[in-house]
Amino acid sequence: MLFSAELSPRCRPDQIAAHSRTLEDCGFHRIWVRDMFVVPWELWTAATTVALSTERVRIGVDVTNPYTRSPVVTAHAAATVDNIS
Repeated sequence: MLFSAELSPRCRPDQIAAHSRTLEDCGFHRIWVRDMFVVPWELWTAATTVALSTERVRIGVDVTNPYTRSPVVTAHAAATVDNIS
């Protein structure tokens, strides 16, 4: 059975790397990153931080807003994180 976790909206940007490593060390399969105005980070920057601070964990994007983010820019950002990871 595979388990996933989501970065807490209370996680500060400077804590993302440490939280990601801890989640990976605890055996989680995927870390989800959400795109909301209430979180203290920018979605793709946070996802990149997860990618750079982990080795095996998969990265998921919970939700993004197609009205405030161009689909082309979103696709480009996702491809960039994929290449980094």
